[in-house]
Amino acid sequence: MIMMIDSDKPAPESPLAAVKTRLEEELRHNGGLPWITAGREVENYLPIEVFTDAAQKIHSHSTVDGGPSEGPFEDLAKRVSTNLSKVPVALAAVESSEGKMWDVLDLRTRMAEVVTYIRVSNEGG
Repeated sequence: MIMMIDSDKPAPESPLAAVKTRLEEELRHNGGLPWITAGREVENYLPIEVFTDAAQKIHSHSTVDGGPSEGPFEDLAKRVSTNLSKVPVALAAVESSEGKMWDVLDLRTRMAEVVTYIRVSNEGG
């Protein structure tokens, strides 16, 4: 099993919530692959311009703050004046990203781990 969990940390030095640490340990202990995001949330893997363009496309009747990034622990949902529709924004971002997201935070490394985990699991099953 692979589980991706938002760290939800407001700053890099903030501790992970105990439940997230426990889930990570239990999953690892049982042969799973835990992935706790390197930034605050999965949205932080998107370059800020890709996120804001996608959010504007999906939330065209809302205000979207296109200012500079505050870093990987920014709460990106606050950039949109309405409730952020995460899945449609994610789909729009992937369509328009032109591969720009692969070198954000640890995304390339973590995706390689996911691919390896799936390949090994399929060979053993």
